[in-house]
Amino acid sequence: MNTHNSISIPTKHELCIYELLKAGTTGIHKIGQPSQAYGETCLTTTISELGIKRGLTITRERRKHIHRAGEPTYFTWYWFADKQEASKAIKLLNRLRKKREVSPLTPNEESALLSLFPELKHSAA
Repeated sequence: MNTHNSISIPTKHELCIYELLKAGTTGIHKIGQPSQAYGETCLTTTISELGIKRGLTITRERRKHIHRAGEPTYFTWYWFADKQEASKAIKLLNRLRKKREVSPLTPNEESALLSLFPELKHSAA
């Protein structure tokens, strides 16, 4: 198995999951640096695919943004809500990396990413 020196190219799902994890509960949006950093052209579709095809639950919220002309517009922000969902995303990310014969995230990397998320909130019964 190759290490981090693998020449295979990460999929857009891998890249998006990693950016979502790095952003923590701050989240990402289509004009933000994370999605631009890996060349995302349709973040909405990728987020939907991660939910429908990959089984991840990604929180969404429409937020107001003021564009260059000073007028309001809205963008949807996306993030993992808690450690449980982030952990699920890390497991998927590592499976995708393994498929490309790339080493999984280290325990330290996983721990650092998980620290960006709150514990799962239990509802009262």
